[in-house]
Amino acid sequence: MVPNLSVLILTVLCMMVMPTKAALEVIGSGFGRSGTDTMRVALNALGYKTYHMKEILENGLTAHVETWHELLKNGCDDEAALKALYEDLGYTAAVDFPTSACWEALMRAYPMAKIVHTQRKSGEDWYASASDSILSLMQKFPFNIFKRIDPFFIRFAKMCDQMWGRIMKRPIEASLDPGFPHAYKDEIIAAYDANNVRVLEM
Repeated sequence: MVPNLSVLILTVLCMMVMPTKAALEVIGSGFGRSGTDTMRVALNALGYKTYHMKEILENGLTAHVETWHELLKNGCDDEAALKALYEDLGYTAAVDFPTSACWEALMRAYPMAKIVHTQRKSGEDWYASASDSILSLMQKFPFNIFKRIDPFFIRFAKMCDQMWGRIMKRPIEASLDPGFPHAYKDEIIAAYDANNVRVLEM
């Protein structure tokens, strides 16, 4: 029995307008404060939909914060959960934290994707920028208040703790430690440098 032509046309039209899950085509391996926002803008201008920490904060993606918390705690090894963060909302590129804390797992999940790396001229140069921004974000007003009373930022601070712990390869409650980041400067710079080396050796 030949299907009615109007049914076939309607089916095709529905397929054209239905949201589709997109695969990541570009994965950023560089730490935040290494030109990742400039890269985001450039990728968006090229037609990509780019995932960045700004997406989490500006859109209040609580479910993403919770998923990242678990992924970062468990070595980013839940491929299905990792891919859903991007595919469910149609992202085709991803840069900045927390993506770059899991870039190696993402490379395995998306073997056809391009790895784009950004870095500053030295670890000291990166730390000088990061220590006054992303590394100390949870210690500054108003985030030092939000992390204690706002449900989203309570979860966000815990996610960041897991992220820095994964990067530094040990548990750390950075958001609650008044000495962070300066008491850990050498360790943080070493982790930054080690990430750059792993990318170059890939």
